[in-house]
This record gives sequence, C-alpha cells and structure tokens, in this order.
Amino acid sequence: MILQPQGTILPGVCDSWRTDHKLPLETGAACAGRNGSWKVSLSGKVSLVQKHMERLLPYTPILLLPLLLWNFFDPNASSLLPHDEALYVWRARLFLHSGELWTPFPEAHHKTPGFYWLIALSLKLFGLSDAAARLPSVLLALTSAQLVFHMGAILLSPLASAMAVLVLGTSYLWAVHSRIVSPDMAYTTCFLGGTLLLLQVLDSSRTNTIKLGKASANWRLWLAGLLFALTVFLRSALACLPLLGLMPWLLTHRHGRQCLANPWLYLGLACGALPTVIWLWKTMSTYQGMAGLLAPLTFPLRKAVGGGALQNTGAFCTLPQFSSISAPGHCSYLLLLLASWAGSKGLPAAMGHKATTGSGCWS
Repeated sequence: MILQPQGTILPGVCDSWRTDHKLPLETGAACAGRNGSWKVSLSGKVSLVQKHMERLLPYTPILLLPLLLWNFFDPNASSLLPHDEALYVWRARLFLHSGELWTPFPEAHHKTPGFYWLIALSLKLFGLSDAAARLPSVLLALTSAQLVFHMGAILLSPLASAMAVLVLGTSYLWAVHSRIVSPDMAYTTCFLGGTLLLLQVLDSSRTNTIKLGKASANWRLWLAGLLFALTVFLRSALACLPLLGLMPWLLTHRHGRQCLANPWLYLGLACGALPTVIWLWKTMSTYQGMAGLLAPLTFPLRKAVGGGALQNTGAFCTLPQFSSISAPGHCSYLLLLLASWAGSKGLPAAMGHKATTGSGCWS
C-alpha cells in the first residue's frame, strides 16, 4: 500500500491511469490542480465562443433570406396577384413611361406616389418582370427584420431580439407581404426606423446603455421625424394610424414628452412632409382645386363605410354613415383604443426589464 502525505487528496482516476500506463505516480494535489486548470481553460474557451456568437447575432436576419428568395426568380412559380399587385405595377409603369413624376393619372388619384416611385425605379433598373416589381418588398422586409433586432436589443437583450427575428420569419402576414407588390412593407419599415431612433434617444436619456451627445440625439430626432413623415408619402392617410398609436406612450412619460418638445423632431417632420406637400400642390393645380385634396382623404372613409357611400358627401362622415359600419368595424375601433392604452403601459414595462439590473424604469 502506498502511503500518501498528510494534506493530499487521493489520486483516484489520475493515479490509476498512470499506473496502467507504467508512469510514475503523482500526488492527489497535483492531479486536482491539473484538472482544475483544465476546467478553467474549458470555461475560457466556452466564454470565447459565446462572445463570437454574440457578435454574429446582429446578422440573424440574413437567415431569413433563403425563405424570401424561395422560387422568387422562377416566372412559373407565381404571377402577379389580382387585383392589387397588377394595379400597382400598372400605375408604376404609367409613372415610368409618361415621364410625369407627380400626376400622370387622368383624374385625381387617391394614393400618394411614393410607393409607385419605388416600383418604377426597380423596373427601370432590373427590367419589366414580376421579380423586379417585388424586389423592393424583399429588401424592405430584410431591413424591417434588422430594425426589429435592434429594437429588441434595447428593450430586452440581443439573444431575445435574435429569437424575435426568427419568430417574425414564421409570421404568415410578414412572409406574404415581403414577397408581394404592396406599400405595406415600405411604410412599416420607415415607421420601425423612426421608432428605433426614438428608442435610442429615450434609452440614452434614461440609462447609459447607449451614450449619445446632445447633437447626436437631435440628429436622431430629426431623422425620426423625417421617416415618420415619409410614411404618409408612401401609404397616404392610412399611415397616420400607427403614428397616432405612438402618442399615448410618448405623452404619458417624461422622456417622451421631452422628445415631443424638441424642435428637431418637428424639423424632420417638416422636411419629410415636403414631397407630400408638393404632390398635393401639383394635384390641386392639375385637377382643378379641391378634388385632388379630398381624394386621398375620402378614399379610406369610403372603404370604411362600404363602397361609394361617401362619394357625394365630401370629406366628412355623417352619423348614419358611421353607424352603417359593421359590428366588427366598431370592435376594431375599440380594440385600437385599447391597444393604444396598453401600449403606453406595456412598452415601459418591457423596458423595466432592465430595472432588475439597477438601471431603473420609465418615469
């Protein structure tokens, strides 16, 4: 029997392995120390791998690219869907072939031309095809996924935001609208970009996660206002709904009210509204007065009350016409108000996730 010195640890597996291989025995302390250093080395390698993985998380939206491009360039896979896709492409070609950037239609049109410009530019660059018409939606979908990642990284964590991007890729509405000719993805991307800039400014004023100087914060507010105003140029009056949804969140919190009081935000809104103002002026001068102004306002109301109920009533909806909206329509208005109130409470609660680390929450 081999006697071990006092204060040493039994060699165990380490010494038995060395005995089998006819190597000199070592003390248990030396064996344990060597095993401990091996564990430290392994944990260091694991942490190094985690750091490399965290650096790759911002590139998670690229994983959605094969989904978006599946049979995308195959002309036999799917043609333009009736009736909206064909109408959008036809109108974009009208802008392209007529040479008129603002008012190529024979009568006042109910949509702003921003989205038509995107489709016309893609058709001019890549030729007349279904893939060229849908390519802006694919690129904007990837951009929106990237914006979702950065918003989630501020609200929660980079890993949680990467999971949110992957979940977004499984959303049916996002997957469908990212491959069709529709202005929804364009104005949604602009809206998400403006919201991300607001979050960066608010997070900088609340915590030290993102350190922004005064000049950098002002430029972000200017760019946020620019993107918010461009959503109207891309989606007409319907783009005002998500913008109104932000107001309860901004008005009920101190840092949000500070952003609303900043003149740089309104300067950006004014700059972004210039294309819409020019289009309205050209429309009124081309189509003789108020017809061009009322067309984009009466169109959503006419759709809401069912067809042509507002054709002879101008821009305002009377009480009988409003009551003619179906019961699901009334429920949607109530749900919109409820979602606005819940959003004003829920988003600060989400950002309160950082309060557990001592960063505080919205005030």
